[in-house]
Amino acid sequence: MSDPTPSEKPGKPQPVAPQRSDWGRNAPIKRVGLHRRRDLYHWLIRGSWVRLLGTISLVYFGSAFCFALLFLAVPGTIENARPASLVDAFNFSIQTLSTIGYGTLAPATGYGHVLVAAEMLLSLLITAVATGLVFAKFARPTARLLFSKVAVIKREGDQRLLIFRVANERDGRIFDAHFSVSYVRTVIGADGSSLVRLLDLKLRKSVAPILSLTWNVVHEIDSDSPLYEVSSAMLAAEDGALTVNVSGVDDEVAAAIHVNHIYRHDEIIVDASLVDVLTQDERGATQVLYDRFHDYEKQSK
Repeated sequence: MSDPTPSEKPGKPQPVAPQRSDWGRNAPIKRVGLHRRRDLYHWLIRGSWVRLLGTISLVYFGSAFCFALLFLAVPGTIENARPASLVDAFNFSIQTLSTIGYGTLAPATGYGHVLVAAEMLLSLLITAVATGLVFAKFARPTARLLFSKVAVIKREGDQRLLIFRVANERDGRIFDAHFSVSYVRTVIGADGSSLVRLLDLKLRKSVAPILSLTWNVVHEIDSDSPLYEVSSAMLAAEDGALTVNVSGVDDEVAAAIHVNHIYRHDEIIVDASLVDVLTQDERGATQVLYDRFHDYEKQSK
């Protein structure tokens, strides 16, 4: 990846790779040659609750089944169990793993007592690890920020402005919210390789002291802007995109939050403006019209 100076502007549209990149927007990336088996913690924490709970259940019942086979390996290991009964052995293994004893099934030999001790130790480890994983996933600070579905390039007199809207979906506030926006373009290098270039955009105001309602993020498109003289055709030709990063402190959990959002080239509308969503009711209270949050109006040329 090449990182040019922020003053670089999109030049003449150049052919890009036929596989258009949807990077950063739920696009699966195949990391060929990279082994991530040691990063199981990250895989579980970043995944869904179904993945985490499913993995815990698989380990739990899988361990119980393995010990049930060990109990069956030596006949007479479990007192009051039916001979060669996998069901009884599995039930006894579950009772041992969960430290439940009903008084019916019990170890009958020294071999059985050794297996029970080993399974109890494994039970402590599974409980500790599962508790830690569930707590770590549940306690992760998350932000509920709503981004307008489109970013617009608006004409305002002799000036052009790039604008998109952000809102806090929760009742709490985000303090010291910092915004950074970059324009991403894909070009073909002299040797035929694909190059992704990241160009920083200077914002009119990059810090929101308190983010509780809505916030318009504005970039003034001047002669030094990477978007100077940009058009819809140029955005499509360069597979252009905007990457937005937001960081701040959530007052409800007193923890730092980080959010990323991507606007693809077909989500950047040229010669348009976002409709106003802030109004007042009859009592003078501020209202946010979220049903119009994503609406925009085309500007006549």
